[in-house]
Amino acid sequence: MFCVVILDDMTKDGKQMPNPNVYYEYGLMTALGKHVIPLQKEGLKLAFNIQTHDTVKYGPQNLGPELERAIRDALKITSSVEVPMDSTRLSDKSLMHQFEIAGVQIKGDSWFLANAISDTYFLGLGTEDYKWYGVVARIDDETEVSSALEDTNVLVYRIEKAEAEKTRLIPPLKAQLAMFSSQVDSRYHAHERGSLEEKIKETEDILRGLRKIYFGFIVKQGIDKGSLSKRVTKLLEGHPKFEVIVDNNGEIRFGDTVVSLTPITSTV
Repeated sequence: MFCVVILDDMTKDGKQMPNPNVYYEYGLMTALGKHVIPLQKEGLKLAFNIQTHDTVKYGPQNLGPELERAIRDALKITSSVEVPMDSTRLSDKSLMHQFEIAGVQIKGDSWFLANAISDTYFLGLGTEDYKWYGVVARIDDETEVSSALEDTNVLVYRIEKAEAEKTRLIPPLKAQLAMFSSQVDSRYHAHERGSLEEKIKETEDILRGLRKIYFGFIVKQGIDKGSLSKRVTKLLEGHPKFEVIVDNNGEIRFGDTVVSLTPITSTV
């Protein structure tokens, strides 16, 4: 179903020496379509061509928890059937229109977290100015509560991995930009510089949006909203950038942004 590769390169005279056998296995498993969990000890650097790949960076204190999370995530991904982005749980057109009117963007397949939420109850949200990101789930039945809680736990892990991946991108991109900018014939590298500048800005914008992430729940009448909120809040302990919000009085609030849910609550 999945495999684990350990990218702990050897060091000699202060230089990092990659293990060719490990990288060969990594490439082979990727080519075969296997779900790979790459591990690397903190302090070591990833090879340049895999710096954008999700990699579990571990130390003496967090190897067990990190590996457990990665395996749980892999089991969920490899054993589940993907749910399309237009899941019927949130396919109500009037609801989509209410988000649009409130200035909230519904994130589609091109969103950098699209794969992270594709097999969950959640739909991705955000603002055009990268003020915040969010995920929202519609809970219509008590039996869906436990699944939503499980998905919440997995999403916290996936979002943090995505943020770490984006953060790691910035230094090598800026170093490459500085190299191009120092060339004598600056016109020759104008296109490369422009592309790098756009990539850096895009990555920094995404990281800005990741500073505040809402976990929203639209809950059918009769389900204990207070209990759900407390249970999700418990899962989010230790992660101050995550905030749980539950619909209230026919609306749901993402900070200062208010989305009316009247079209939904009137048809339940």
